[in-house]
Amino acid sequence: MTIATWTSGDDGWTYSGLWSRDTASGWMNAGSTISYSSSYTQNLTYGTNVDLSACKASTLHFSVRLQDDPTYGSKTDKSERLYVMCSGDGGTTWNTIAPSTWPANQSDCGTFFCSGTNSYDRSFPWTDVSISLPAACITAKARFRFQAKGENVWNLLDPGWSVDTVSVN
Repeated sequence: MTIATWTSGDDGWTYSGLWSRDTASGWMNAGSTISYSSSYTQNLTYGTNVDLSACKASTLHFSVRLQDDPTYGSKTDKSERLYVMCSGDGGTTWNTIAPSTWPANQSDCGTFFCSGTNSYDRSFPWTDVSISLPAACITAKARFRFQAKGENVWNLLDPGWSVDTVSVN
Protein backbone atom coordinates (compact mmCIF):
# COMPACT_ATOMS: atom_id res chain seq x y z
CA MET A 1 0.00 0.00 0.00
CA THR A 2 1.49 3.34 -1.04
CA ILE A 3 0.87 5.99 1.61
CA ALA A 4 2.81 8.86 0.00
CA THR A 5 4.17 10.01 -3.31
CA TRP A 6 3.38 13.70 -2.76
CA THR A 7 3.07 14.21 -6.53
CA SER A 8 -0.46 15.59 -6.38
CA GLY A 9 -0.66 16.94 -2.85
CA ASP A 10 0.12 16.17 0.74
CA ASP A 11 -1.44 12.66 0.68
CA GLY A 12 -2.84 12.97 4.22
CA TRP A 13 0.51 13.86 5.81
CA THR A 14 1.00 16.77 8.20
CA TYR A 15 4.31 18.58 8.47
CA SER A 16 5.84 21.45 10.37
CA GLY A 17 8.67 23.93 10.28
CA LEU A 18 11.47 22.90 7.95
CA TRP A 19 9.41 20.30 6.03
CA SER A 20 7.93 21.40 2.72
CA ARG A 21 6.60 19.71 -0.39
CA ASP A 22 8.60 20.30 -3.55
CA THR A 23 5.72 20.85 -5.97
CA ALA A 24 7.88 20.34 -9.07
CA SER A 25 9.38 17.01 -8.01
CA GLY A 26 6.68 15.72 -5.66
CA TRP A 27 8.85 14.82 -2.66
CA MET A 28 9.15 16.22 0.86
CA ASN A 29 12.19 18.21 1.96
CA ALA A 30 13.53 19.34 5.33
CA GLY A 31 16.24 21.96 5.14
CA SER A 32 16.88 25.65 5.09
CA THR A 33 19.29 28.30 3.96
CA ILE A 34 18.80 29.92 7.39
CA SER A 35 21.30 29.03 10.14
CA TYR A 36 19.61 28.05 13.39
CA SER A 37 21.25 28.51 16.77
CA SER A 38 18.99 26.35 18.90
CA SER A 39 17.51 22.89 18.92
CA TYR A 40 14.48 21.97 16.84
CA THR A 41 12.14 19.03 16.23
CA GLN A 42 10.14 18.93 12.99
CA ASN A 43 7.68 16.14 12.16
CA LEU A 44 6.38 14.75 8.88
CA THR A 45 3.51 12.52 10.04
CA TYR A 46 1.01 10.24 8.36
CA GLY A 47 -1.99 10.88 10.59
CA THR A 48 -4.36 8.21 9.27
CA ASN A 49 -4.43 4.76 10.83
CA VAL A 50 -3.18 1.95 8.58
CA ASP A 51 -4.67 -1.43 9.51
CA LEU A 52 -1.83 -3.96 9.62
CA SER A 53 -3.48 -6.22 12.20
CA ALA A 54 -3.99 -9.07 9.68
CA CYS A 55 -0.27 -9.10 8.81
CA LYS A 56 2.24 -11.51 10.31
CA ALA A 57 5.03 -9.15 9.24
CA SER A 58 5.18 -5.78 7.53
CA THR A 59 7.83 -3.58 5.96
CA LEU A 60 8.08 0.18 5.52
CA HIS A 61 9.69 1.26 2.22
CA PHE A 62 10.78 4.77 1.21
CA SER A 63 13.45 6.71 -0.67
CA VAL A 64 15.68 9.15 1.20
CA ARG A 65 18.68 11.38 0.54
CA LEU A 66 20.83 13.91 2.41
CA GLN A 67 22.51 17.00 1.02
CA ASP A 68 24.82 18.23 3.77
CA ASP A 69 27.01 21.35 3.99
CA PRO A 70 30.48 20.30 5.19
CA THR A 71 31.88 23.79 4.56
CA TYR A 72 29.84 25.35 7.34
CA GLY A 73 32.28 27.43 9.41
CA SER A 74 31.36 26.34 12.93
CA LYS A 75 33.47 23.75 14.72
CA THR A 76 30.31 22.70 16.58
CA ASP A 77 28.95 19.29 15.69
CA LYS A 78 25.80 20.09 13.78
CA SER A 79 24.09 16.94 15.08
CA GLU A 80 21.29 16.98 12.51
CA ARG A 81 19.31 13.72 12.56
CA LEU A 82 16.43 12.11 10.71
CA TYR A 83 14.48 9.50 12.67
CA VAL A 84 12.06 7.04 11.08
CA MET A 85 9.25 6.14 13.47
CA CYS A 86 6.15 4.01 13.68
CA SER A 87 3.27 3.95 16.13
CA GLY A 88 0.94 1.07 16.88
CA ASP A 89 -1.52 3.08 18.96
CA GLY A 90 -2.62 5.82 16.59
CA GLY A 91 0.29 8.15 17.36
CA THR A 92 0.22 8.22 21.17
CA THR A 93 3.65 6.56 21.44
CA TRP A 94 6.36 6.31 18.79
CA ASN A 95 9.02 3.65 18.15
CA THR A 96 12.25 4.62 16.38
CA ILE A 97 12.99 2.05 13.69
CA ALA A 98 16.28 1.65 11.85
CA PRO A 99 17.08 0.05 8.49
CA SER A 100 19.19 -3.09 8.47
CA THR A 101 21.31 -1.64 5.65
CA TRP A 102 22.41 2.00 5.76
CA PRO A 103 23.13 4.30 2.79
CA ALA A 104 26.74 5.26 2.07
CA ASN A 105 28.29 7.49 4.77
CA GLN A 106 25.68 6.51 7.40
CA SER A 107 27.10 3.41 9.10
CA ASP A 108 28.21 5.19 12.30
CA CYS A 109 24.92 6.95 12.98
CA GLY A 110 23.20 4.46 15.28
CA THR A 111 19.42 4.31 14.91
CA PHE A 112 18.97 7.47 12.82
CA PHE A 113 20.24 9.10 9.63
CA CYS A 114 22.78 11.82 10.50
CA SER A 115 24.63 14.79 9.09
CA GLY A 116 28.38 15.26 9.29
CA THR A 117 30.44 17.86 11.08
CA ASN A 118 32.55 20.74 9.87
CA SER A 119 34.67 19.36 6.99
CA TYR A 120 33.02 15.92 7.21
CA ASP A 121 30.23 15.24 4.71
CA ARG A 122 27.69 12.44 5.31
CA SER A 123 25.64 13.29 2.20
CA PHE A 124 24.22 10.39 0.22
CA PRO A 125 22.21 10.18 -3.02
CA TRP A 126 18.63 8.92 -3.34
CA THR A 127 18.60 5.53 -1.65
CA ASP A 128 15.74 3.04 -1.36
CA VAL A 129 15.30 1.86 2.23
CA SER A 130 13.26 -1.01 3.69
CA ILE A 131 12.62 -1.43 7.39
CA SER A 132 10.88 -4.40 9.02
CA LEU A 133 8.26 -3.08 11.40
CA PRO A 134 8.32 -4.25 15.03
CA ALA A 135 5.32 -6.17 16.36
CA ALA A 136 4.30 -3.05 18.34
CA CYS A 137 3.49 -1.31 15.04
CA ILE A 138 1.66 -4.15 13.31
CA THR A 139 -1.78 -3.21 14.62
CA ALA A 140 -5.04 -1.72 13.40
CA LYS A 141 -3.76 1.74 14.40
CA ALA A 142 -0.35 1.93 12.70
CA ARG A 143 0.99 5.37 11.80
CA PHE A 144 4.32 6.64 10.47
CA ARG A 145 6.55 9.66 11.02
CA PHE A 146 9.85 11.09 9.81
CA GLN A 147 11.31 13.37 12.49
CA ALA A 148 14.09 15.86 11.74
CA LYS A 149 15.93 16.97 14.89
CA GLY A 150 18.89 19.19 15.60
CA GLU A 151 20.77 20.13 18.73
CA ASN A 152 23.29 22.82 17.79
CA VAL A 153 24.18 25.59 15.39
CA TRP A 154 23.79 24.19 11.90
CA ASN A 155 23.29 24.91 8.25
CA LEU A 156 21.82 22.06 6.21
CA LEU A 157 21.51 22.77 2.54
CA ASP A 158 18.05 23.52 1.17
CA PRO A 159 16.90 20.84 0.80
CA GLY A 160 18.85 18.86 3.38
CA TRP A 161 16.77 15.72 4.04
CA SER A 162 14.46 14.53 1.24
CA VAL A 163 11.88 11.72 1.49
CA ASP A 164 9.79 10.23 -1.31
CA THR A 165 7.47 7.33 -2.16
CA VAL A 166 6.51 5.83 1.19
CA SER A 167 4.77 2.45 1.17
CA VAL A 168 3.91 -0.35 3.59
CA ASN A 169 3.49 -4.02 2.73
